[in-house]
Amino acid sequence: MVDRNRLRTFDSSQNGKNLNIFASRINEELKSMAPVIAIEELSELIQATSKWMRFDRPGTNNAKSKIEEDKIHLTEEIADATIALHIIKNMAKISNNDIEQMIAYKLDRKRKFLDNGTIINKIESGRKKPHKKR
Repeated sequence: MVDRNRLRTFDSSQNGKNLNIFASRINEELKSMAPVIAIEELSELIQATSKWMRFDRPGTNNAKSKIEEDKIHLTEEIADATIALHIIKNMAKISNNDIEQMIAYKLDRKRKFLDNGTIINKIESGRKKPHKKR
């Protein structure tokens, strides 16, 4: 198990810089495997999330230490997936600005969904409105 106190000693302010250095220096063989590795890392994140959802919610009878262990595992898988996605982003030459703009667009769309309480009309995405059957 990861020692949480040791994790706190790392300087996270350099993460962005270090991710860029790592992504740019991996060799061609690793780059060809990067999409497969990303899929594997995302699968592991799905599994850890599912486990966390099943066992670590209020009302379950799991020991506090087990809940904490699952949370650390989930955190580790989020970190692995984040690194894998950063490498894919770097390979596809997708800028941070492009991602930030897409996040803003998606969050705005989700806000509209929550404000309206309904699914956003497909017209916004350029599709024609379906005809109503009479």
